[in-house]
Amino acid sequence: MNIDLTRGILVLGMSQLLISCTGMGSWVQHSHCPVVPVSTANHLDGVELRARMHFSMESREAHFEVVARRVPEELVVVGIAQYGVRLFAVHQRGREIVVEGAPSRESAHLARWTLDALHRAIWISTPSDAGAGPVVDWSWENESVTESIDGGQRRREFAHPGASDPVVIRYLPPSAEAGDRVEIQNPWCGYEARFVVVDTPERVVQ
Repeated sequence: MNIDLTRGILVLGMSQLLISCTGMGSWVQHSHCPVVPVSTANHLDGVELRARMHFSMESREAHFEVVARRVPEELVVVGIAQYGVRLFAVHQRGREIVVEGAPSRESAHLARWTLDALHRAIWISTPSDAGAGPVVDWSWENESVTESIDGGQRRREFAHPGASDPVVIRYLPPSAEAGDRVEIQNPWCGYEARFVVVDTPERVVQ
C-alpha cells in the first residue's frame, strides 16, 4: 500500500477516534497513575475477549473496539478504530508492558489505560480467602480493595493511601443487544471508561 495513503487512513482513523471540545493539546500525565497488571506467569490462561470501549478524559472522548487474547508466553491487547485501523497493540509478558504502534503519546496513554481498565474490572480476581458476604475487603499490591453488592449491583473500589478518591468500578446488568457492561472512574489516571463485552468465553459478572 502507498505510504501516503496509509498515513491518510491512519489520520482518518484517529480523527474518528478522538473528539475534542477544547483543542487537541496533550493529555496531562498524572503523577500517581499505577498500572499493575495480573502477571501472565501464573494467571490469564485462556483469555479471549472482544469489547466496545468508550473513554472520556479532559473533555475528549475515544470510541474503539478492543480485542484481547492470550497467546503463547504473552497477553496481547489490540485497539481498533473505525475502518479497521489499528490504534495500538499492547504486549504483556509477566508484568512487563510494551506498547507498539501508537502514533502519539496520547495513543500510548490510551493503550495503558485500556490495559488498566481490563485488569481492574476483569482479570484481577477476588482471592479465595477474602471471605463471603455483601462486602469483602482485600489487598492488591499497595492498594486496598473493597467489593460490595447492593441491590443486586456489584461494585469494586481500589483505594490508595496517597490518593483522596478511589478507583470505582460498577458492573451493570447485560443489555439485550450485547454482553456485560462495566463503568470505571479512575481519578488517579484521569479517565472515565465504559465498555461492553461483545464476545468472551466467560462472563464478567459472576
